[in-house]
Amino acid sequence: SGTTQRLVTPMDTFDRTWSRSGRWAMAALRPGQLPSTVEEADYLQAALDFEKLATPRQSLQVYEAAVLRWPANRLAWLGAGNNAHRLEDWVRAERAFARAADLPGDPAPALNNLALTLAAQGRVTEAIAVAEQAVAAGGAFEAAARATLAQLRASHGASTAYPSR
Repeated sequence: SGTTQRLVTPMDTFDRTWSRSGRWAMAALRPGQLPSTVEEADYLQAALDFEKLATPRQSLQVYEAAVLRWPANRLAWLGAGNNAHRLEDWVRAERAFARAADLPGDPAPALNNLALTLAAQGRVTEAIAVAEQAVAAGGAFEAAARATLAQLRASHGASTAYPSR
């Protein structure tokens, strides 16, 4: 009841007050549980906000619930992959980034993160090939992809020449 703990009011007063709020309510659920009526964009915004406060394991649960409900949502797959990467759960991270890269739209962020995940496992040759794909995709993330590719090539002793588009 706002600032008054355990305020008791008549039902008609409560109902009028609640009606003025648009009958707003909040459901507190465990990470990974989805409300039955949640909208995709609202849930993902809440997931991004939650991620700022939660552990990577909790955030991973939230994003994995999202990909089960909305398997074509790139942001949900990227969130799952990023948190799996933080946990060094390479199998989950690799799967999430590969799925995100396969969805329509700009694959560069997912490819870039996939390259970093492969490199973290010591699979640098594969990582370089994926980073080259991220650079070739161009777009808003091309500079980040180029930086990742240069870093991978430097660590592998490979040429720093960039692939042409």
